[in-house]
Amino acid sequence: MAHAPSKESSKTDSGMKYSSKALLIMLTALVLCLAAVFLYGHFDTLRTTEEILKKAEKECHIPIADDSSLSLCGSCEIGENEHMFWFTAVDNQGENRYQPMRFTEVGENKYKFRHAPQLFVCENDIAYDHYSHGIVYLVNNPDCVSIVFNDGTSDEITVQVDNIPFIYKYEYKNLYNDEGTEEIITVKFLDSNGDIIM
Repeated sequence: MAHAPSKESSKTDSGMKYSSKALLIMLTALVLCLAAVFLYGHFDTLRTTEEILKKAEKECHIPIADDSSLSLCGSCEIGENEHMFWFTAVDNQGENRYQPMRFTEVGENKYKFRHAPQLFVCENDIAYDHYSHGIVYLVNNPDCVSIVFNDGTSDEITVQVDNIPFIYKYEYKNLYNDEGTEEIITVKFLDSNGDIIM
């Protein structure tokens, strides 16, 4: 004997259908969000020098001549998994220009771009940029054979420039001296005659 479904039963079935659809939509949205996060992290990771250079070209603040391209000078570690990379290119006036950039190492030979500082010092193919615990110097001047550091509290430290481009990281001994003032460092870049280049 057949029975017609009651109105209450139809309402329940309809409610279950809407509930299932809503649940399916929410699960689909969740899966898409997770996939987007994964893919963003995957594509944002730089694995080769070519990928790092391509990212650097997008982020650099220096004008690059049409017949020049950005090249990597080198890098050094400035903290746990934190690196400073130095790049160079020729501008429209034929001058060498330099750009430091910060990257975070997220795996073996895998990096993520952090930022490209705009305020750093560059003169006579010698550039430097500060970080939280010191200064990183880039020497690309073939006349420079040594760097002399003096913090006023100990003997001078001389670093030989073996080849260029040359990158050297100077770490502060103390941010503040015994009098509570900031550590002051004098730096001289010398040629083979002992004359100051910068």
